[in-house]
Amino acid sequence: MRIGMDYYPEWDAEEMWEADAGRMKEAGVSMVRIGEFAWSRMEPDEDRFEFGWLDRAIGVMRRHGIDVILGTPTSAPPNWLMEKYPDAYLIESGMQPRYEGIRGHRCVNSPSFRIRTERIVTELAVRYGGHPAVIGWQTDNEFEMTLCNCCSCDAKFREWVQRKYGTLENVNREWGLVVWSGEYSSWSQVHTPRGGRIQLNPSFQLDYHRFQNESIVDYQRIQIDILRRHCPNQFITHNMWESPLPIDYNSLFEELDFASTDYYITSSPKRLPTSPYSGAFFLDRTRGLKHRNFWLMETITGGTSGGCWGPMGRTAQPGFMRAVMWQSIGRGADNIVHFLWRGAVAGGEQLSTGLLNHGSKPPAHRYAEFLQLSGEVNRLSGLLDGTTVPSETAILYSHEQHRAFQIQPHIEGGFQYESILKSYHGALVRLGAGTDVLHWTEPLDGYKLVVAPYLYLMDEEIAARLKAFADSGGTLILTCRSGIKNLNNTVWPMEVPGPLAECAGLIVEEWDALSSDTVPVQMNNGKTYLCSQWADIIEPAGAEPIGWYRSEYYAGRTAVSVNRAGSGSVYYIGANFGHDFLADLFCGILNNLNIPHIQGLPEGVQASVRRSDDASYLFLTNFTTSDQTIVLDRAYESILYEGTATERISLKPFGVDILSYR
Repeated sequence: MRIGMDYYPEWDAEEMWEADAGRMKEAGVSMVRIGEFAWSRMEPDEDRFEFGWLDRAIGVMRRHGIDVILGTPTSAPPNWLMEKYPDAYLIESGMQPRYEGIRGHRCVNSPSFRIRTERIVTELAVRYGGHPAVIGWQTDNEFEMTLCNCCSCDAKFREWVQRKYGTLENVNREWGLVVWSGEYSSWSQVHTPRGGRIQLNPSFQLDYHRFQNESIVDYQRIQIDILRRHCPNQFITHNMWESPLPIDYNSLFEELDFASTDYYITSSPKRLPTSPYSGAFFLDRTRGLKHRNFWLMETITGGTSGGCWGPMGRTAQPGFMRAVMWQSIGRGADNIVHFLWRGAVAGGEQLSTGLLNHGSKPPAHRYAEFLQLSGEVNRLSGLLDGTTVPSETAILYSHEQHRAFQIQPHIEGGFQYESILKSYHGALVRLGAGTDVLHWTEPLDGYKLVVAPYLYLMDEEIAARLKAFADSGGTLILTCRSGIKNLNNTVWPMEVPGPLAECAGLIVEEWDALSSDTVPVQMNNGKTYLCSQWADIIEPAGAEPIGWYRSEYYAGRTAVSVNRAGSGSVYYIGANFGHDFLADLFCGILNNLNIPHIQGLPEGVQASVRRSDDASYLFLTNFTTSDQTIVLDRAYESILYEGTATERISLKPFGVDILSYR
């Protein structure tokens, strides 16, 4: 468990490197990531490579005992490449190429770009594959879902569709192209969307998205194969981020050694009540990608950010950066690399501050907070190394469901699929229940509770797997807008929830797209809750009603039900509810299933556990600006402050404690 720093030697005068490395070492930094945007310095012209500066920079780090993670620079191809190989341009909607110098402006399906990628990555791998200071590699930088419409993508998409469906008759049938005379009579008629309107066939759009997902994975594989061949003793990872269009990160990380992520959340007073909960979802999702701990490859140093990405954000309040880092470690981060050492004086991110300001002087409070954090991490790494995050609860996430709701928003303002999942996850976080966020096709062995919101796309195999989980004693939670379509994004010709109807023990007779309107629902606990956005009118077929609508023409009809399936239970939540409903529902379920959690956890305080064979560690983090008290079931020993705590733990604003128990 180590602390690192993102460092850009190509930005600064070489005479600054030695002092920077010495100062990093004194600050507890033991590794740096470099190189991920330096292609024009590594290869100033085609096949003219200049690595002397990089050799010297790595050598400086080695002299100070600092390890190096090298980034392949393929996210930012240089101008000479784009000028000589115009097929490398990314062409998004409207058929306009994305301009160079912005980064990410390349098409991963371009034959020319793939050839140049092979060349630069091979040169790097051969040169540094056995370097004693280089411990690993980051492929590219923050892959995003770029819906390119260039000639290469057009031709490859046509080939992809032909491989998947075999015949045009199959394509016409599976996509339902008879609607609006969309049927193909020749393969030459199959194209990428090319900037088409949102009313394009939804099956076509989803498959195009799948094609671009596979293109990114295939492009990354070029780099992985080269690095595996020349760098057998160095790890390979990638730094994911939350892009506007969802990516199949499970496939992207399948051939990598571990997942890494870039984690930025704000301490802005307006967003503070929600941003750490949203962040917890992202961290748990990152851990779920490989079912193991992960790295932060970029994260906050506590200063301002923004500039080219949007307005500058508020400077983090004192203690916030340290709280975020311990939150991350408590949820499975093993190594933390901060962005960035010194603020850039030029370029798009020049308004972002690093640990050091642009003049190399650190703000006193921020630097002291970083020293405290690095000292704590380095001191406790021996205890925490090898510990993992145990979970008996899982939430199922699907990038394809996410994209399907973007293609067809459903209601005014659209179903915000990820926000809905975060509301379910946030309810569990507020109860201190360890929760994995898994890809929706993952095995469910070992979990007691599985929450599967909004499974809009569904096939019979996955429906059978979910039913088998409940039959064998698991508790499954399904929601409205589940089982509507097959995996080709066409509607099942059966009653909703389609293949899930037997498992749920019901059919949905009708539904009401509420949007921002609300309807009261009375539950069997005697409480009334408001639902919004959507209302399924349920006809039980074996399931027991436990919640009923109290207004509209469907007053008295079932809104929430539970079906006793095998030795387990299947809940069906027919509407979208707020936190009060989810908190009460989950609290009862967790108690019934004896899943560890903390009742009465103050709002804004998060709890998580890391465990080894012989010890467990409870992480408590206060993300509020006031003192908070947590009442536990017994006294614990604090390893952060080296003392015995009472069962009443007091945390200052943005305070942290780590408690040991067996």
